[in-house]
This record gives sequence, structure tokens and C-alpha cells, in this order.
Amino acid sequence: MNTAITAAVGRQESMALFQAAGIFTVAARDAAQAGQAVRSLAEQGCRVIFLGESFAPDLEELCREYRNQPYPVILPVPEQGIQSDYRRKAAQANLEKAIGAGLSEETEEGGAGWN
Repeated sequence: MNTAITAAVGRQESMALFQAAGIFTVAARDAAQAGQAVRSLAEQGCRVIFLGESFAPDLEELCREYRNQPYPVILPVPEQGIQSDYRRKAAQANLEKAIGAGLSEETEEGGAGWN
């Protein structure tokens, strides 16, 4: 049984940095395997799970289940060779949840501002 407080789940080639930092890692070949790893880590009491961005969109429903709980915090992280807008959208959603308001790209007057 793993008792890691912080873990990372992602493609094998993306886990080396986390391993070098001493973070428990789980390499996954596909979203189903990554989802199983996230559930297992959550059940074992892991508090922070870094999730490879290539799996995050497919696991959105699973991540949503944990959003209403204090732990685990699931954070999407970039992976080699994956380009996605998912992290920015997830960060904006987390900010909106935290402060109760969103940031818009522009206000009606044309400048940056609050929604």
C-alpha cells in the first residue's frame, strides 16, 4: 500500500522529473489506467496528485468527483510533446471556484478585468 502524500500520474516519459524530485509516480499507458491510478491514490489518502495533461481531458468526470472534497487536489501538468489549452482552462475554473468570480479576457470597455 502506498502512503504518498504527493504523487504524479502520467506517461512514462513524463514521470522522470517527478521521480528525480522524490515524488511517488505511476506510469500509465492510457486514460483508463491513469484513472485507476488516481482512484487508488485517492483511496490511500494521497493529498496532491499531479496528472499528466494528456489524460486530464478524458478524466474530467473523475476529477470533478474530487473537486467537492478537500483532498485530493488534482493538478494537470504539462507532458513532453503534448500541447493543450486544458491547464489554462482548469486554472481559470479553480480560480473562479476559489474567489467566486471569474476573470475575463476583456471587459466591456476593452481592458482586462473581472467578469
